[in-house]
Amino acid sequence: MHYVKVKGILSAKNGMNLYRGCSHGCIYCDSRSTCYGMEHDFEDIEVKENALELLENALQRKRKKCMIGTGSMTDPYISAEMKLESLRKSLLLIHEYGFGFTVITKSNRILRDIDLLQKIHARAKCVVQITLTTYDENLCKKLEPNVSTTAERFNVLLRLRDAGIPTVVWLCPILPFINDTEENISGILDYCTEAQVRGIICFGMGVTLRDGNRQYFYSQLDRHFPGMKERYVRTYGTEYILSSPNNKYLMEIFNRRCAQQKIMHDPEQIFRYLNTFDEKQACMGLRPLRGPPCIPPEAPPRRFSTSFRWRGHASCAAGASLTRSARSGDLPPRRVNAIARCRVGQTPFQPNTMGSSTHFVPRFSPFPRAPCLPEIQCTQEVGLPLAVLGLYPEIFAHPSHTMIVRNSGH
Repeated sequence: MHYVKVKGILSAKNGMNLYRGCSHGCIYCDSRSTCYGMEHDFEDIEVKENALELLENALQRKRKKCMIGTGSMTDPYISAEMKLESLRKSLLLIHEYGFGFTVITKSNRILRDIDLLQKIHARAKCVVQITLTTYDENLCKKLEPNVSTTAERFNVLLRLRDAGIPTVVWLCPILPFINDTEENISGILDYCTEAQVRGIICFGMGVTLRDGNRQYFYSQLDRHFPGMKERYVRTYGTEYILSSPNNKYLMEIFNRRCAQQKIMHDPEQIFRYLNTFDEKQACMGLRPLRGPPCIPPEAPPRRFSTSFRWRGHASCAAGASLTRSARSGDLPPRRVNAIARCRVGQTPFQPNTMGSSTHFVPRFSPFPRAPCLPEIQCTQEVGLPLAVLGLYPEIFAHPSHTMIVRNSGH
Protein backbone atom coordinates (compact mmCIF):
# COMPACT_ATOMS: atom_id res chain seq x y z
CA MET A 1 0.00 0.00 0.00
CA HIS A 2 1.26 3.47 -0.88
CA TYR A 3 -0.08 7.02 -0.74
CA VAL A 4 -0.38 9.67 -3.44
CA LYS A 5 -1.85 13.15 -3.75
CA VAL A 6 -4.20 13.70 -6.67
CA LYS A 7 -5.62 16.79 -8.36
CA GLY A 8 -9.26 15.72 -8.47
CA ILE A 9 -11.60 13.11 -7.02
CA LEU A 10 -14.92 13.37 -8.91
CA SER A 11 -15.24 12.48 -12.57
CA ALA A 12 -17.43 14.35 -15.04
CA LYS A 13 -20.24 11.91 -14.17
CA ASN A 14 -19.69 12.30 -10.40
CA GLY A 15 -17.91 9.00 -9.90
CA MET A 16 -15.00 8.64 -7.52
CA ASN A 17 -12.36 6.05 -6.72
CA LEU A 18 -10.69 6.40 -3.35
CA TYR A 19 -8.23 3.61 -4.12
CA ARG A 20 -6.47 2.14 -7.15
CA GLY A 21 -5.73 -1.56 -7.24
CA CYS A 22 -7.61 -4.30 -5.42
CA SER A 23 -7.02 -7.19 -3.04
CA HIS A 24 -10.11 -9.29 -3.94
CA GLY A 25 -8.17 -11.44 -6.41
CA CYS A 26 -11.02 -11.93 -8.93
CA ILE A 27 -9.52 -13.86 -11.85
CA TYR A 28 -11.45 -11.96 -14.55
CA CYS A 29 -11.01 -8.37 -13.29
CA ASP A 30 -11.03 -5.84 -16.14
CA SER A 31 -9.29 -3.21 -13.97
CA ARG A 32 -6.03 -5.09 -14.51
CA SER A 33 -6.07 -4.03 -18.18
CA THR A 34 -3.05 -2.00 -19.29
CA CYS A 35 -5.30 0.63 -20.92
CA TYR A 36 -5.94 2.13 -17.46
CA GLY A 37 -2.31 3.14 -17.09
CA MET A 38 -1.68 1.69 -13.64
CA GLU A 39 2.06 1.96 -12.99
CA HIS A 40 2.20 -0.18 -9.85
CA ASP A 41 1.34 -3.77 -9.01
CA PHE A 42 -2.40 -4.29 -8.96
CA GLU A 43 -2.31 -5.70 -5.41
CA ASP A 44 -0.24 -2.71 -4.20
CA ILE A 45 -3.15 -0.47 -3.20
CA GLU A 46 -2.79 3.20 -4.07
CA VAL A 47 -4.46 5.41 -1.46
CA LYS A 48 -5.48 8.94 -2.45
CA GLU A 49 -4.53 10.71 0.76
CA ASN A 50 -6.19 14.04 -0.08
CA ALA A 51 -9.43 12.48 -1.37
CA LEU A 52 -11.61 13.71 1.49
CA GLU A 53 -10.43 17.31 1.16
CA LEU A 54 -11.06 17.22 -2.59
CA LEU A 55 -14.47 15.62 -2.13
CA GLU A 56 -15.65 18.23 0.36
CA ASN A 57 -14.46 21.05 -1.90
CA ALA A 58 -16.27 19.47 -4.86
CA LEU A 59 -19.52 19.05 -2.92
CA GLN A 60 -19.38 22.65 -1.71
CA ARG A 61 -18.98 23.96 -5.25
CA LYS A 62 -21.79 21.98 -6.83
CA ARG A 63 -24.86 24.07 -7.58
CA LYS A 64 -27.20 21.08 -7.82
CA LYS A 65 -27.41 17.92 -5.76
CA CYS A 66 -26.66 14.66 -7.58
CA MET A 67 -25.77 11.02 -7.07
CA ILE A 68 -22.16 10.31 -6.08
CA GLY A 69 -20.96 6.87 -7.21
CA THR A 70 -17.98 4.66 -6.44
CA GLY A 71 -16.77 1.13 -7.07
CA SER A 72 -16.67 1.05 -10.87
CA MET A 73 -12.88 0.58 -11.01
CA THR A 74 -11.96 -0.49 -7.49
CA ASP A 75 -14.26 -2.00 -4.90
CA PRO A 76 -13.98 0.49 -2.01
CA TYR A 77 -14.59 -2.22 0.57
CA ILE A 78 -11.16 -3.77 0.27
CA SER A 79 -9.42 -4.90 3.45
CA ALA A 80 -7.50 -1.59 3.72
CA GLU A 81 -10.79 0.33 4.06
CA MET A 82 -11.48 -1.25 7.43
CA LYS A 83 -8.36 0.46 8.80
CA LEU A 84 -8.33 3.70 6.79
CA GLU A 85 -12.11 4.32 6.71
CA SER A 86 -11.78 6.61 3.69
CA LEU A 87 -15.17 5.53 2.36
CA ARG A 88 -16.95 5.92 5.69
CA LYS A 89 -15.57 9.44 6.04
CA SER A 90 -16.72 10.14 2.49
CA LEU A 91 -20.21 8.91 3.36
CA LEU A 92 -20.31 11.33 6.27
CA LEU A 93 -19.55 14.21 3.88
CA ILE A 94 -22.08 13.00 1.32
CA HIS A 95 -24.76 12.84 4.00
CA GLU A 96 -23.81 16.19 5.50
CA TYR A 97 -24.08 17.97 2.16
CA GLY A 98 -27.31 16.23 1.16
CA PHE A 99 -26.13 14.27 -1.88
CA GLY A 100 -27.21 10.80 -3.00
CA PHE A 101 -24.90 7.79 -3.10
CA THR A 102 -24.46 4.52 -4.96
CA VAL A 103 -21.71 1.92 -4.68
CA ILE A 104 -20.69 -1.29 -6.47
CA THR A 105 -19.20 -3.95 -4.20
CA LYS A 106 -18.78 -7.68 -3.62
CA SER A 107 -17.98 -7.39 0.06
CA ASN A 108 -20.10 -7.83 3.16
CA ARG A 109 -17.92 -5.16 4.78
CA ILE A 110 -20.52 -2.72 3.52
CA LEU A 111 -22.68 -3.72 6.48
CA ARG A 112 -20.32 -1.72 8.68
CA ASP A 113 -21.78 1.44 7.10
CA ILE A 114 -25.45 0.44 6.98
CA ASP A 115 -26.29 3.18 9.48
CA LEU A 116 -24.93 5.90 7.19
CA LEU A 117 -26.48 4.33 4.11
CA GLN A 118 -29.88 4.45 5.82
CA LYS A 119 -29.39 8.09 6.76
CA ILE A 120 -28.42 9.02 3.20
CA HIS A 121 -31.41 7.18 1.78
CA ALA A 122 -33.81 8.75 4.28
CA ARG A 123 -32.61 12.19 3.31
CA ALA A 124 -31.83 11.80 -0.39
CA LYS A 125 -31.22 8.48 -2.17
CA CYS A 126 -28.91 5.50 -1.72
CA VAL A 127 -28.65 2.42 -3.94
CA VAL A 128 -26.25 -0.46 -3.27
CA GLN A 129 -25.08 -2.53 -6.24
CA ILE A 130 -23.84 -6.07 -5.58
CA THR A 131 -22.04 -8.29 -8.09
CA LEU A 132 -23.12 -11.95 -8.27
CA THR A 133 -21.39 -14.29 -10.71
CA THR A 134 -21.94 -17.83 -9.54
CA TYR A 135 -24.41 -19.72 -7.37
CA ASP A 136 -21.87 -22.44 -6.53
CA GLU A 137 -19.91 -21.55 -3.38
CA ASN A 138 -16.87 -23.68 -4.20
CA LEU A 139 -16.64 -22.21 -7.68
CA CYS A 140 -17.04 -18.72 -6.24
CA LYS A 141 -13.97 -19.25 -4.05
CA LYS A 142 -11.93 -20.01 -7.17
CA LEU A 143 -13.21 -17.10 -9.24
CA GLU A 144 -13.24 -14.50 -6.42
CA PRO A 145 -10.93 -15.91 -3.75
CA ASN A 146 -10.40 -12.99 -1.35
CA VAL A 147 -13.88 -11.53 -1.00
CA SER A 148 -17.28 -12.54 0.38
CA THR A 149 -18.86 -15.60 -1.19
CA THR A 150 -22.15 -15.45 -3.07
CA ALA A 151 -24.07 -16.71 -0.03
CA GLU A 152 -22.53 -13.96 2.10
CA ARG A 153 -23.44 -11.35 -0.52
CA PHE A 154 -26.97 -12.71 -0.59
CA ASN A 155 -27.13 -12.13 3.15
CA VAL A 156 -26.04 -8.53 2.50
CA LEU A 157 -28.92 -8.13 0.04
CA LEU A 158 -31.35 -9.41 2.67
CA ARG A 159 -29.99 -7.03 5.31
CA LEU A 160 -30.26 -4.09 2.93
CA ARG A 161 -33.80 -5.13 1.98
CA ASP A 162 -34.81 -5.19 5.64
CA ALA A 163 -33.14 -1.79 6.16
CA GLY A 164 -35.17 -0.28 3.31
CA ILE A 165 -32.17 0.39 1.06
CA PRO A 166 -32.78 -0.42 -2.63
CA THR A 167 -30.37 -2.78 -4.36
CA VAL A 168 -29.25 -3.61 -7.89
CA VAL A 169 -27.38 -6.78 -8.88
CA TRP A 170 -24.71 -7.06 -11.56
CA LEU A 171 -25.04 -10.52 -13.13
CA CYS A 172 -21.60 -10.64 -14.74
CA PRO A 173 -19.28 -11.95 -15.89
CA ILE A 174 -20.63 -15.32 -16.91
CA LEU A 175 -17.57 -17.30 -18.00
CA PRO A 176 -17.98 -19.56 -21.03
CA PHE A 177 -17.64 -23.29 -20.22
CA ILE A 178 -17.39 -22.51 -16.49
CA ASN A 179 -20.52 -20.91 -15.01
CA ASP A 180 -22.69 -20.43 -18.12
CA THR A 181 -25.32 -22.95 -17.03
CA GLU A 182 -29.06 -22.77 -16.45
CA GLU A 183 -28.56 -23.98 -12.89
CA ASN A 184 -26.21 -21.09 -12.14
CA ILE A 185 -28.41 -18.39 -13.66
CA SER A 186 -31.56 -19.74 -12.04
CA GLY A 187 -29.89 -19.94 -8.64
CA ILE A 188 -28.74 -16.30 -8.79
CA LEU A 189 -32.18 -15.17 -9.98
CA ASP A 190 -33.74 -17.02 -7.04
CA TYR A 191 -31.50 -15.02 -4.71
CA CYS A 192 -32.45 -11.77 -6.43
CA THR A 193 -36.15 -12.55 -6.19
CA GLU A 194 -36.01 -13.34 -2.48
CA ALA A 195 -33.95 -10.22 -1.79
CA GLN A 196 -36.44 -8.08 -3.76
CA VAL A 197 -33.72 -6.34 -5.75
CA ARG A 198 -34.79 -3.29 -7.76
CA GLY A 199 -32.93 -4.31 -10.92
CA ILE A 200 -30.45 -6.75 -12.46
CA ILE A 201 -27.81 -5.58 -14.94
CA CYS A 202 -26.75 -8.16 -17.52
CA PHE A 203 -25.31 -7.24 -20.91
CA GLY A 204 -25.15 -10.85 -22.06
CA MET A 205 -23.65 -14.13 -20.97
CA GLY A 206 -19.91 -13.84 -21.42
CA VAL A 207 -16.77 -11.98 -20.39
CA THR A 208 -14.47 -9.32 -21.86
CA LEU A 209 -10.70 -9.74 -22.08
CA ARG A 210 -7.99 -7.33 -23.21
CA ASP A 211 -4.28 -6.84 -22.76
CA GLY A 212 -3.39 -7.06 -19.09
CA ASN A 213 -6.38 -8.90 -17.69
CA ARG A 214 -6.26 -11.57 -20.43
CA GLN A 215 -2.83 -12.79 -19.31
CA TYR A 216 -3.83 -12.93 -15.63
CA PHE A 217 -7.12 -14.66 -16.46
CA TYR A 218 -5.38 -17.35 -18.50
CA SER A 219 -2.80 -17.94 -15.75
CA GLN A 220 -5.63 -18.58 -13.30
CA LEU A 221 -7.39 -20.90 -15.73
CA ASP A 222 -4.23 -22.99 -15.88
CA ARG A 223 -4.19 -23.08 -12.10
CA HIS A 224 -7.83 -23.93 -11.40
CA PHE A 225 -9.16 -25.40 -14.67
CA PRO A 226 -6.40 -27.35 -16.47
CA GLY A 227 -6.91 -27.37 -20.24
CA MET A 228 -9.49 -24.55 -20.18
CA LYS A 229 -7.04 -21.92 -21.46
CA GLU A 230 -6.45 -23.90 -24.66
CA ARG A 231 -10.21 -24.20 -25.18
CA TYR A 232 -10.58 -20.43 -24.85
CA VAL A 233 -7.76 -19.76 -27.29
CA ARG A 234 -9.19 -22.18 -29.86
CA THR A 235 -12.71 -20.74 -29.53
CA TYR A 236 -12.07 -17.02 -29.20
CA GLY A 237 -8.48 -16.24 -30.16
CA THR A 238 -7.80 -12.65 -29.07
CA GLU A 239 -11.38 -11.36 -29.24
CA TYR A 240 -12.46 -8.70 -26.76
CA ILE A 241 -16.00 -10.00 -26.16
CA LEU A 242 -16.18 -13.71 -25.39
CA SER A 243 -19.86 -14.66 -25.59
CA SER A 244 -21.06 -17.93 -24.17
CA PRO A 245 -22.33 -20.53 -26.66
CA ASN A 246 -25.40 -20.66 -24.40
CA ASN A 247 -25.93 -16.89 -24.51
CA LYS A 248 -29.25 -16.88 -26.38
CA TYR A 249 -30.84 -19.61 -24.28
CA LEU A 250 -29.66 -18.18 -20.96
CA MET A 251 -30.72 -14.64 -21.86
CA GLU A 252 -34.21 -15.92 -22.64
CA ILE A 253 -34.36 -17.43 -19.16
CA PHE A 254 -33.01 -14.21 -17.65
CA ASN A 255 -35.47 -11.91 -19.43
CA ARG A 256 -38.46 -14.18 -18.76
CA ARG A 257 -37.72 -14.56 -15.04
CA CYS A 258 -37.14 -10.84 -14.55
CA ALA A 259 -40.38 -9.99 -16.37
CA GLN A 260 -42.31 -12.48 -14.24
CA GLN A 261 -40.94 -11.00 -11.01
CA LYS A 262 -41.27 -7.39 -12.27
CA ILE A 263 -37.54 -6.77 -11.81
CA MET A 264 -35.95 -4.05 -13.95
CA HIS A 265 -33.55 -5.67 -16.42
CA ASP A 266 -33.06 -3.11 -19.16
CA PRO A 267 -29.56 -1.68 -18.49
CA GLU A 268 -30.45 1.80 -19.78
CA GLN A 269 -33.49 1.98 -17.53
CA ILE A 270 -31.45 0.87 -14.52
CA PHE A 271 -28.70 3.40 -15.22
CA ARG A 272 -31.29 6.17 -15.45
CA TYR A 273 -32.61 5.07 -12.08
CA LEU A 274 -29.12 4.99 -10.57
CA ASN A 275 -28.23 8.44 -11.89
CA THR A 276 -31.51 10.18 -11.04
CA PHE A 277 -31.49 12.39 -7.98
CA ASP A 278 -34.81 13.82 -6.82
CA GLU A 279 -34.18 17.52 -6.12
CA LYS A 280 -37.31 17.74 -4.00
CA GLN A 281 -36.01 15.10 -1.63
CA ALA A 282 -33.00 17.23 -0.77
CA CYS A 283 -35.21 20.22 -0.02
CA MET A 284 -37.42 18.28 2.36
CA GLY A 285 -34.62 16.66 4.36
CA LEU A 286 -31.90 17.91 6.67
CA ARG A 287 -29.53 20.64 5.45
CA PRO A 288 -25.77 20.98 5.78
CA LEU A 289 -25.07 23.38 8.62
CA ARG A 290 -22.78 25.54 6.50
CA GLY A 291 -24.77 25.68 3.26
CA PRO A 292 -27.86 27.58 2.12
CA PRO A 293 -31.31 25.99 2.17
CA CYS A 294 -32.27 24.18 -1.01
CA ILE A 295 -34.87 26.24 -2.86
CA PRO A 296 -35.80 25.20 -6.41
CA PRO A 297 -35.13 28.07 -8.84
CA GLU A 298 -38.26 27.21 -10.79
CA ALA A 299 -40.55 27.78 -7.78
CA PRO A 300 -43.46 30.13 -8.63
CA PRO A 301 -43.88 33.44 -6.77
CA ARG A 302 -46.03 33.21 -3.66
CA ARG A 303 -48.15 35.76 -1.79
CA PHE A 304 -47.30 36.46 1.81
CA SER A 305 -48.78 38.37 4.72
CA THR A 306 -47.05 40.91 6.88
CA SER A 307 -48.61 39.06 9.79
CA PHE A 308 -50.12 35.61 10.04
CA ARG A 309 -50.70 32.78 12.47
CA TRP A 310 -50.15 29.17 11.51
CA ARG A 311 -51.44 26.13 13.34
CA GLY A 312 -50.86 22.52 12.41
CA HIS A 313 -53.58 19.88 12.24
CA ALA A 314 -53.33 16.52 13.97
CA SER A 315 -51.59 15.09 10.91
CA CYS A 316 -48.68 16.88 9.26
CA ALA A 317 -49.54 15.19 5.98
CA ALA A 318 -53.05 16.63 6.13
CA GLY A 319 -51.73 20.18 5.84
CA ALA A 320 -52.41 23.22 8.02
CA SER A 321 -54.99 25.89 8.54
CA LEU A 322 -53.76 29.42 8.00
CA THR A 323 -55.27 32.71 9.04
CA ARG A 324 -53.82 35.70 7.21
CA SER A 325 -54.29 39.37 7.86
CA ALA A 326 -53.06 42.63 6.32
CA ARG A 327 -52.23 41.11 2.93
CA SER A 328 -49.39 43.02 1.37
CA GLY A 329 -49.15 41.35 -2.05
CA ASP A 330 -46.05 39.66 -3.44
CA LEU A 331 -43.02 40.21 -1.28
CA PRO A 332 -39.47 39.53 -2.48
CA PRO A 333 -37.49 36.83 -0.67
CA ARG A 334 -36.40 38.99 2.28
CA ARG A 335 -35.67 38.17 5.85
CA VAL A 336 -38.39 38.05 8.47
CA ASN A 337 -38.60 37.68 12.19
CA ALA A 338 -40.49 34.66 13.44
CA ILE A 339 -41.65 33.90 16.94
CA ALA A 340 -41.97 30.14 17.26
CA ARG A 341 -43.88 28.83 20.28
CA CYS A 342 -43.07 25.18 20.60
CA ARG A 343 -42.73 22.45 23.17
CA VAL A 344 -39.50 21.87 25.01
CA GLY A 345 -37.22 19.00 24.03
CA GLN A 346 -36.48 19.47 20.33
CA THR A 347 -36.76 22.93 18.87
CA PRO A 348 -37.90 22.85 15.27
CA PHE A 349 -35.01 25.03 14.11
CA GLN A 350 -31.25 25.03 14.29
CA PRO A 351 -28.89 27.91 13.47
CA ASN A 352 -27.39 28.00 9.99
CA THR A 353 -24.65 30.61 9.73
CA MET A 354 -23.82 32.21 6.38
CA GLY A 355 -21.31 35.03 6.55
CA SER A 356 -22.46 37.68 9.01
CA SER A 357 -26.16 36.70 9.00
CA THR A 358 -27.83 33.80 10.73
CA HIS A 359 -30.99 32.00 9.67
CA PHE A 360 -32.68 28.84 10.82
CA VAL A 361 -33.59 25.59 9.07
CA PRO A 362 -35.75 22.64 10.19
CA ARG A 363 -34.10 20.10 12.43
CA PHE A 364 -36.50 17.37 11.45
CA SER A 365 -37.67 15.87 8.20
CA PRO A 366 -41.22 17.06 7.47
CA PHE A 367 -44.38 15.03 7.33
CA PRO A 368 -45.35 12.35 8.07
CA ARG A 369 -42.66 11.64 10.70
CA ALA A 370 -42.36 14.61 13.07
CA PRO A 371 -40.72 14.69 16.50
CA CYS A 372 -42.67 13.85 19.65
CA LEU A 373 -42.05 16.60 22.20
CA PRO A 374 -42.70 16.93 25.97
CA GLU A 375 -45.60 18.93 27.33
CA ILE A 376 -43.69 21.86 28.91
CA GLN A 377 -44.26 25.10 26.96
CA CYS A 378 -41.60 27.64 26.07
CA THR A 379 -41.13 30.60 23.74
CA GLN A 380 -38.18 31.10 21.43
CA GLU A 381 -37.49 33.92 18.98
CA VAL A 382 -35.74 32.95 15.78
CA GLY A 383 -34.90 34.47 12.40
CA LEU A 384 -36.42 32.52 9.51
CA PRO A 385 -35.96 32.85 5.71
CA LEU A 386 -39.22 34.04 4.17
CA ALA A 387 -38.56 31.94 1.07
CA VAL A 388 -38.49 28.73 3.11
CA LEU A 389 -41.78 29.62 4.82
CA GLY A 390 -43.47 30.41 1.52
CA LEU A 391 -42.19 27.51 -0.54
CA TYR A 392 -42.41 24.76 2.06
CA PRO A 393 -45.22 25.53 4.49
CA GLU A 394 -45.72 21.88 5.28
CA ILE A 395 -42.35 21.78 7.03
CA PHE A 396 -43.72 24.05 9.75
CA ALA A 397 -47.20 22.50 9.98
CA HIS A 398 -46.43 20.36 12.98
CA PRO A 399 -49.25 19.92 15.53
CA SER A 400 -47.03 21.07 18.41
CA HIS A 401 -46.00 24.35 16.75
CA THR A 402 -47.72 27.73 16.68
CA MET A 403 -45.87 30.38 14.71
CA ILE A 404 -46.35 34.11 14.35
CA VAL A 405 -44.39 35.73 11.52
CA ARG A 406 -43.98 39.46 11.05
CA ASN A 407 -42.29 41.31 8.21
CA SER A 408 -39.07 42.75 9.61
CA GLY A 409 -38.60 45.26 6.79
CA HIS A 410 -34.97 44.39 6.03
